[in-house]
Amino acid sequence: MFYRTSVADRRRSLAVVVLTGAVSVGTLAMFVGGAPRTPDASVAALRQAPPPLVVTLSVSRPADPTSSTAAPPRLQVPAPAPGEVERWLAWQGEAPPATSVDLRLKPPVQELQVSAGDTLLGLLTGVGVDRTEAHAAVARLADVYDPRDLRPGQRLQVETDVAAASLKRLAFDPNQRERIELVRTHEGAYRSERTEKPTTLETRYATARVEHSLHGAATAAGVPPDVLARVIKLFSWDVDFQRDTRPGDQLKLLFDEELLTDGTPLGSGDIRYAKLDIAGMTLEAFRFERDGALEYFDRDGRSLRKFLLRTPVNGARISSGFGKRRHPILGYTRMHQGVDFAAPTGTPIYAAGSGRLVRVGRLGGYGNYIRIDHGNGYETAYAHMSRYASGMRRGGRVKQGEVIGYVGSTGRSTGPHLHFEVLKGGTQINPLKVAQPPAERLSGTTLAAFERLIKTTDRQVADLAGRAVAAGTPRATAASDG
Repeated sequence: MFYRTSVADRRRSLAVVVLTGAVSVGTLAMFVGGAPRTPDASVAALRQAPPPLVVTLSVSRPADPTSSTAAPPRLQVPAPAPGEVERWLAWQGEAPPATSVDLRLKPPVQELQVSAGDTLLGLLTGVGVDRTEAHAAVARLADVYDPRDLRPGQRLQVETDVAAASLKRLAFDPNQRERIELVRTHEGAYRSERTEKPTTLETRYATARVEHSLHGAATAAGVPPDVLARVIKLFSWDVDFQRDTRPGDQLKLLFDEELLTDGTPLGSGDIRYAKLDIAGMTLEAFRFERDGALEYFDRDGRSLRKFLLRTPVNGARISSGFGKRRHPILGYTRMHQGVDFAAPTGTPIYAAGSGRLVRVGRLGGYGNYIRIDHGNGYETAYAHMSRYASGMRRGGRVKQGEVIGYVGSTGRSTGPHLHFEVLKGGTQINPLKVAQPPAERLSGTTLAAFERLIKTTDRQVADLAGRAVAAGTPRATAASDG
């Protein structure tokens, strides 16, 4: 649909053309000045403009000798070839314009945002890329990325050759870590590549003093949630974080953080060092590589890994302890032979120790139930689970800390929680008072290497703690590891 208006002054005509369909630049030029005329065959080679588009077309006739002012002719269109535009303008009047048409246009580079229902082919043709060219581009892109994986909100940088109705370049990030580019070569073919963005690894120091909760203190100190979760898991052999945490307790951390070169955080790396002053105890953890595996040891070289975890659920509170209690459903007093951890449905449950699965299935009032044999007469049991983790089968083996299921409320239960039992010789005992065997201790040349690591870590902690104090913040950053 076209709308055209002209001012009374015959020395200049103004045409405003609204495109609601694919209209060639030549067609636009026909609306300058007089009535439309039929274009010749060369119009077919002109660039097709994508709808919807509003184009303002302003052209001046040669200046009237009696006029004191004369503006130079100017045409604003989506990048047609200069020669074609001048030819059309000259064809429309009795004489060519007195001044050349000014076409100072930038390359058509656009940023597109994917919406629900969009396809890459549709997006490319929507910015004027010929359908055959768009098909070729999508086919080449599929070598490194499935175009069907585009998601709403994703942003694409698109550069087109308007005159040729082809794609010059397409670039986007499929995720935070990668970049995908598709470019048109001088030979007219497309080349695609998928590359990883350069990153740096920085070592960060943070200190948090508990006022109300460890989580709140750590968050205020800038400790990422996943790092705090790993700290809790690291010390969970010795600490019940729901019952032992008190105001005044303190946490100090040295951990890695991965960043893009522009400073965008990608995620947290390993914990290098952690110190926890809690419940009158001082606990330390040093990361140390032994036989190609990363482990954690205290300052004396003893492994932090114990026989059994005290709490197989992160962030849960103890809702019922071991011993006699009035049963909330049955209504009479009976022995509660485990510990209940209240947590939202779906919270992961971890194997308290490594061992063999001896029972996986429904068991009366326990609901969905798992029992693990850890050897030496010890077993652990987990009840009321909403579901089991993938791969949980009787006779299979699990490692300490492996997810075995998820909190639920199956069986005889009043709400989502984990009922956790520890059995010795087939009899339930208090899970919070299990006597742990002595921890393994490093020795010989391995211990000597560990002691050198301790000295290096102590110097780094002291340096970063000094920087944090000087800056008046609970956090400091070490030099990049590149």
